[in-house]
Amino acid sequence: MEAASTGDEMPSDTVHDRAVDGELLARVKEGLGRRGLGGEHLRIEVLGSHVILEGAVRTWFDLDVIERAVWDVPGVLSLDNRLQAVEGGATAEAEQLP
Repeated sequence: MEAASTGDEMPSDTVHDRAVDGELLARVKEGLGRRGLGGEHLRIEVLGSHVILEGAVRTWFDLDVIERAVWDVPGVLSLDNRLQAVEGGATAEAEQLP
């Protein structure tokens, strides 16, 4: 007889899961690097086939190019783009208003 699930179990986090996440992270960084993108203001997290982007970029154009580059990486099935455009985008324009 199988034990009843209490719902308190921790999610599976095996060495294999972390290795797969690391491989996808490396492919994402490689894809961005080929396009001259990335840098110290960009944080990338991979959970399975889900990629989370955080940080600041100069323009909305940069934000769009980075997002498209990540979607081009084989294995990326979902993307949470939390990047913010801080110069030359809506944020910078709003700061210049009287």
